Amino acid sequence: MKSSDGVLFRVHRRILEACGFNFPEHSSSGVISLPEKSSILDLLFQFIYPLRRPDLKPLEFDTVRLLTICAEQYGVYAARVICKEYMRSGSRMVLWTRCLYL
Repeated sequence: MKSSDGVLFRVHRRILEACGFNFPEHSSSGVISLPEKSSILDLLFQFIYPLRRPDLKPLEFDTVRLLTICAEQYGVYAARVICKEYMRSGSRMVLWTRCLYL
């Protein structure tokens, strides 16, 4: 997969399929180009692969918002739920209010 800023991610199709990743159409080269930036896709793939989940605390609101949208679009519901719960938490109540306008 290739991000909008040109970063190539070597991900395994079977792992993505196992978590319900919704694949967009790909080119004849076999590379799937995605409209998201590499920073967002990197976070999303951390939720998919059996790794430690990314720490959302140091992230800007907009980054978590974009990650939530990306997770929804590609069917990575675990990431979407975790992001929304994080934004709902007491320390992020103001951010959650802004998220209602997604």
